[in-house]
Amino acid sequence: MQFQRVAGWAGLGFATSVIIANLVTAVTGQPPGVGAGPDEVTAFFAEHGDAARVSSGIAPIAWMFLSVFAAGMFARLWKLEQPRGEAWSLVGLVGAGLLIAFFGTVISSQIALVDGAGADLWSLHNATFGVNAVGISIAVTGFSMAGLRTGVLRPWHAYVGLASGLLSLAGAATAPWSATDAATALSGLGFAGFGLWILWVVTSALRLLRTRAGLHQGEVVSNTPRGAFNVE
Repeated sequence: MQFQRVAGWAGLGFATSVIIANLVTAVTGQPPGVGAGPDEVTAFFAEHGDAARVSSGIAPIAWMFLSVFAAGMFARLWKLEQPRGEAWSLVGLVGAGLLIAFFGTVISSQIALVDGAGADLWSLHNATFGVNAVGISIAVTGFSMAGLRTGVLRPWHAYVGLASGLLSLAGAATAPWSATDAATALSGLGFAGFGLWILWVVTSALRLLRTRAGLHQGEVVSNTPRGAFNVE
């Protein structure tokens, strides 16, 4: 199977695993707020420890999928960028790595909380979760700019990614205010960016899956612009 098709399946696997992990988290009920006290945090993880373990166990699978998907996007875009002297796809690949690193800290602190670690870790968990959005912003902005500049992504698709990147960056930049009265309004920025990110990943994965076997970078089909995905 072509690597880009493998990457496409990996992208769908990433989106699916993220959705499942969030559904598992949702059924446990509302987690403690940012400013929750130690007793509330301890009680929550004591009651919902099994669900937290399941969602934490899904995360490494999602990271594996994301790594393969990001590598596939990079491979698709990089050669087309080189003649232009640009490296937006490399920016996207770096962003995917940062996303995994940041969220790894979130999941590690969650596992520690389930195992009875001090509730002070809850503050680290929430702070890292907020800043984590910068990884999404860098990844989706880099790949979207590369796709837009080379013609690999249709304009609307790239613009969805750029909107996600902007909203995610705004969510990360406002993370220091997550415990203030403006927390609800500010958190909406990051969640909107996250929703568009998942939509962008699914759409990108489907386009990778439709790449025609046997064609090489830069080849065209019918009237498809140079650099666009070659589809059946």
